Amino acid sequence: MEYVRHVSMLGRLFRLYGKNNPVKANATLNVTRDGDLILADADGRIVWSTSTGGKSVAGSNLTGMGNRLLFDSKSRSVWQSFDHETDSLVLGQKLHSSQRLSSRISDSNSSQGIYSLAVENGTLVSYNECSPPQVYFYSDMYEGLSAATIPLDVKFENGSFDNYALSPAAQVMKLESDGHLRVYASSN
Repeated sequence: MEYVRHVSMLGRLFRLYGKNNPVKANATLNVTRDGDLILADADGRIVWSTSTGGKSVAGSNLTGMGNRLLFDSKSRSVWQSFDHETDSLVLGQKLHSSQRLSSRISDSNSSQGIYSLAVENGTLVSYNECSPPQVYFYSDMYEGLSAATIPLDVKFENGSFDNYALSPAAQVMKLESDGHLRVYASSN
């Protein structure tokens, strides 16, 4: 096993912990007594952590949408995977203005690739992360609206960031290693 899999949907892996640090078979993902979710390699070396130690974590849950939650004794969220960078969005998940999707190097190498997608001032922007980063796609989704009415994030619904009439089946939107944004849907 090259990476610890978080959620696999539609035959595609789309949530990774420690994606730039491969682990061997028998790696573990555990919540410590201190409340930190850690990914440890088979030899015990810590590869990745939520850095939530000391934050009164009472438990962990994986939602049906694939969001890993750490919660306190009053069931309040302390940490959630949907708040952190990935290459995919599931149906109903938001891409906030402070977040970005980042591609993988390839289908067989899940390390961070050279493409990213972000929402900036109501505009969907894709970058080639060279030095300096270069915009290769720009979509002013809210042209004509005043700055006060432009949403600060976008939500993945019905196969797109816009409302197209697609099947309500399970869907994943993924920024691929070639820089293309693709939607995968189950054939329920």
